[in-house]
Amino acid sequence: MLAYVAIFLSLLLLSGAAEAQKSTTVTVPITVTHVSVPPGAAAAGFTTVALNSDFTQPQPANWLGGCANPGNGAPLSPMFYDDGVPHVWWQNIWWSAQYQGCATGQITDPVYGGTTLDMPWTVDNTYNSVGMVIETASWDYGKTPGEGVSHDYPNNAYYEIEERQTPAAAGNYAVLNTWGPRGISPDQWTPSGYSQTIEWDVMEPDAGQLYLSDAAVHNWGAGGSALMWVGFGPPGLPAGFDPTQYHKFGMRVTSDGTGMVGCSYIDNVFVTCKPLPGGLTAYEAANGRNFLVLQNACDYWNQPSGTCTQGQVQHLYVKSVRVFVGCVAWQTTECNRPILTGAP
Repeated sequence: MLAYVAIFLSLLLLSGAAEAQKSTTVTVPITVTHVSVPPGAAAAGFTTVALNSDFTQPQPANWLGGCANPGNGAPLSPMFYDDGVPHVWWQNIWWSAQYQGCATGQITDPVYGGTTLDMPWTVDNTYNSVGMVIETASWDYGKTPGEGVSHDYPNNAYYEIEERQTPAAAGNYAVLNTWGPRGISPDQWTPSGYSQTIEWDVMEPDAGQLYLSDAAVHNWGAGGSALMWVGFGPPGLPAGFDPTQYHKFGMRVTSDGTGMVGCSYIDNVFVTCKPLPGGLTAYEAANGRNFLVLQNACDYWNQPSGTCTQGQVQHLYVKSVRVFVGCVAWQTTECNRPILTGAP
């Protein structure tokens, strides 16, 4: 959670840059044979699959940008980031776009068998808030007029991931969170120095210190933050939770255009709901779209020395990442609807 506070502060340096026009938001076609709609999503009418990254199945050609492995995009270059190929995800986070090479890929799960996505990271405390990252927006989104690509989703959506972590060691930290696509670029930053971005932290487990695990929300436009849950429940992780086994984390976000509430789920079981701290700004109500950031990193702020175990090899195995939405025009509108504040 606090890693993104550091990101936020570092990006303040961009606030004086020239304004840029909004770049293209695109949708990569997906083929869905059968996807079970989670109960929390169904309760809101979120039955349309806007993203179906099922890593147990073969991925479409060029699914991962910034990686020169066969079937993917061109290697990283200081001359360009968006290579014009319709990727679903891009490797590395936008403010450290050339940190990792092509390490992320599908493998056979070494314990449970079956195909999964492996996002390995060897702890390097110089990059402890970065780690191994993939995101659904290109690193250059909006930095010049018309540049970049973003696969993003409306204010009303249900985010879901099925994943596991190894080893169960202190500091082994995984995150699925949202970020506003225009927050990549200086055109999002206001003269008063904050970003009109809502960050939903769908999951933030520390595999070796489960009591430090959480889900959270940060409203950078209104200056409010809140933990959805922390540690063991209720609300929180269920008793006997094993981070080395696969689990599903979900976050349902509903907004009527004046307010917003997030509700957290673990293994399709309702955990808790929290209203958006600070309230929904007018800008966020009209421009609240979010892309996804998936990260295998180090929660250095929770470690006594401020570092994780240098050289430790961490694996984040991901079976699927999905986004469910509830209106036909989800690509261009916020899909406003009645706010839900509880189970299912």
